[in-house]
Amino acid sequence: VIEIPSAWKHFEARFRPKIMACLPGFVKEIFDQRAQQGYADQLPHIFFCILKIFHPGDATDKTNILSQITSPPACATVVAALAGLRRWKMALHRAQELNLSFPDVNLRFKALQTIVEQAVNIDETIRTKINLFFISRNLPQVVDEKNLLDYMNVVEGELQTHQLATPAGVSASQPSAASGAPS
Repeated sequence: VIEIPSAWKHFEARFRPKIMACLPGFVKEIFDQRAQQGYADQLPHIFFCILKIFHPGDATDKTNILSQITSPPACATVVAALAGLRRWKMALHRAQELNLSFPDVNLRFKALQTIVEQAVNIDETIRTKINLFFISRNLPQVVDEKNLLDYMNVVEGELQTHQLATPAGVSASQPSAASGAPS
């Protein structure tokens, strides 16, 4: 066991319990077993083990990220759609960090539609605005990076506006009778 420099002992004492508390149970068990065997794992070793166990950026991680981008779950409410949109944008950002090739823009467009379609159909005004946007951009026939980004921003803005305009306690989670995909 390498002795921790005195300048770092306060850091170790403060953050080791916090890091151990946020680890999954099976990882805690590994360190508990090592402690019973007399090993006092220090933070550098704990971080190394975490990286060894979870392999951030490995093939499984990349596959999961691409799956999140191309096959997100549909969201039935405005709140769920906004949360799904945030998760989808985080997956795009993570893919960029890992230098992954983005899936085809048409696949990403369909994935974005999957996330927000039900929530857009909740309100006639939102649906009308999105339909007008589709017509003005000749969507979904002409899907490119700019149209995808603009569509994402328009939908996000409309859903946020609807969420802010909906009084607290009022649930607008049921789609209207004329539900259908924007065309």
